[in-house]
Amino acid sequence: APLPVLRAASTRSLRSRAPCRGNASAHGAGRCCYTERNITARRNGAWRKGAASMLYDNILVPYDGSESARAALAEAVRYAREDPGAALRIIQIIDTEQLVIERLEKEGRNTTDELSSVLLHAHYDEAVNEADAALHKQIDRMLKGLMNEITIELLEETVPGEQIVAYADEHACDLIIMGSRGLGALRGMLGSVSSHVLRQAKAPVLVVKQRAEG
Repeated sequence: APLPVLRAASTRSLRSRAPCRGNASAHGAGRCCYTERNITARRNGAWRKGAASMLYDNILVPYDGSESARAALAEAVRYAREDPGAALRIIQIIDTEQLVIERLEKEGRNTTDELSSVLLHAHYDEAVNEADAALHKQIDRMLKGLMNEITIELLEETVPGEQIVAYADEHACDLIIMGSRGLGALRGMLGSVSSHVLRQAKAPVLVVKQRAEG
């Protein structure tokens, strides 16, 4: 029997690192959030440096590990450092079905073989865990020292462009920062995915090009 379809609703979260409160030394790189004192200061207009970034309260970064995505995250981090009151949301869209198939193939299993639901769920959980670990290995150093509220989520792939727009709407994001080229689910940025986001998103979209080499 073929593998069951593991896709879900457009913004279903597979793994989420919920925002925390405290300091970086206690929670690790990139998982520290702004304090109540910071919230009060922001509401009172106490932060004047980087006034442009203060226009945005909730920044979304679709991330896929590409050089363009890294450049986009670096730009979002720059905004966040200038305004510790701004929340930062990082999402990665993954094809869990394909990840499970790849794991089975590595084990020498025929993906058309009938497999128990227990085994499939075990591979599913392992695939998500590996994707989560790989994501944090890439981005935690970039987020180190931020005092912002940071949420990091894995989303199950359905239609990436629509997912990004839907996520931004559902979470009231007021700025989307994304790369100009992508990998995996976001392959062909400035093609179908980014064009859809640019056309359909209610929030402003900032497209960041890959840094020049050399």
